[in-house]
Amino acid sequence: MDSWSSARKSVYEEATEKVARVLDVHVAQPIASDDPGQALTLGLYYCNEVFGTLTPTKLQVEAAIKDAQDNYGIFCALRLLGQVVVAGIYPSLDDWKSSLFLELALVPPRPKGQPKFKLAQRDAIMVSQIRQLEGIGFSPTRNRDSKRANDISACDVVAKATERVSGLPMMSYAGVERVWKKRHKPFFGNVGNEYLELLLRSLERRRTL
Repeated sequence: MDSWSSARKSVYEEATEKVARVLDVHVAQPIASDDPGQALTLGLYYCNEVFGTLTPTKLQVEAAIKDAQDNYGIFCALRLLGQVVVAGIYPSLDDWKSSLFLELALVPPRPKGQPKFKLAQRDAIMVSQIRQLEGIGFSPTRNRDSKRANDISACDVVAKATERVSGLPMMSYAGVERVWKKRHKPFFGNVGNEYLELLLRSLERRRTL
């Protein structure tokens, strides 16, 4: 093995271990109910499922509040909506938030089994890891014209990392590559893009204050 191959293998092993740790913490581990990142991910996913937008009508919000006590997805959507919209836009949502704070409104039980949003979360994290790997010199996908048979792409690293995470189904290179190729499609539907736009506007306002 030449020196280039030896060095490349060392970088590959280190990168694989780092990606495996990220996948283990953020995808494979059970969801912590008080984790803000998980609450955001749940909210984005279910907001898209329930409303399809971060600007639903007042009637839509009022109808959702009536069902929130028995539907965990609706509860998550309302919780996120209450965090990203200005008070006063939805009076019924303001009242619901107050009831939740005072523990007058109940948090519905979390559904059993693998939550549907987990696939969207997994894909978003994988794309994030591929982009980080690209930043340290890995090509996102295999270069089919390369003359080096041992060239390793970021998708190869992520696929190998899935083999090292207990509780996470293994993915092939082709499977990870498919995730990468659909990266321009919002993982959380229209709400994903809307939330990013709201966040950017909020940051811009803070800079001008």
